[in-house]
Amino acid sequence: MKIKTFLLALILFFLTSSLANAMLEPTPHLIVYKTKANYNDLVPITLSDDNSEMISFADPTDIYRRNPDTGKKELPYPIKLNQGYLLRYGLSSNAAFLDVTYEEYSSLDSASYKKFISLDMVKNKDYDPFLEMYDCGEWQSKDDIERINNFINQGKLKKECVSRLKTNIASQTNIASKPGQLYLIYWVIGIMVVVVLCLFFKKRKK
Repeated sequence: MKIKTFLLALILFFLTSSLANAMLEPTPHLIVYKTKANYNDLVPITLSDDNSEMISFADPTDIYRRNPDTGKKELPYPIKLNQGYLLRYGLSSNAAFLDVTYEEYSSLDSASYKKFISLDMVKNKDYDPFLEMYDCGEWQSKDDIERINNFINQGKLKKECVSRLKTNIASQTNIASKPGQLYLIYWVIGIMVVVVLCLFFKKRKK
C-alpha cells in the first residue's frame, strides 16, 4: 500500500510540475543569423508572410528587454558570434529592420509612436534581410554562446540547429520550436502511466 501511494504521489508531482512549466512564459529561442547589410543598431519589426503589412512591433517603453544571461534590462543589440554570425533572442523569420536605431526608438512617445511607424521606414526597403537564419533552441545557460560558436567553428550549425529562412520553414517540423509541446507530451504519458498503475493495483487487490 505504501509503495502504491508513493508511486502515485511521484507521478502526480511529475504531472503537476510539467503542466506548470508548460503554462509559464516560453523561454526565448536562440536565433543565429546573417543579414545582407549591417542592421545591428536598428529595430526589428515582424511583417506578414507576404510583407504587405506590419503585424508586430515593440512599444518604445518595452524596447528594453531582460537579458537571460544577466537578468538585467538592456537594449537588445545582437551578440556577435564567430564568422560574422549574430545572435538574438526570439527574432522572427518574418522580421525586417526599421531605419531607426534603438536609442531613437526608445525616446519615442508611447502614446503616438504607432503613427510614426510604417512599412516605408524599413531600411533599404529590404523586406527579406536574412542570408541565413537558424533556431538553436531555447536559452539554457551562459554557456550557450560558447556552444553555438563551437557549432560554427566545426561547421555543424546547419546540423545542430534548424533553418528558419522563409524558404525552408514550410517544409520543416521542429518540435522544439513549439513552446510547451514537449511538456504536454510528458503530461499525457504521465496520465497513461497513472491509469495503467491504477488498473494494475485494482487487479491485484481482487
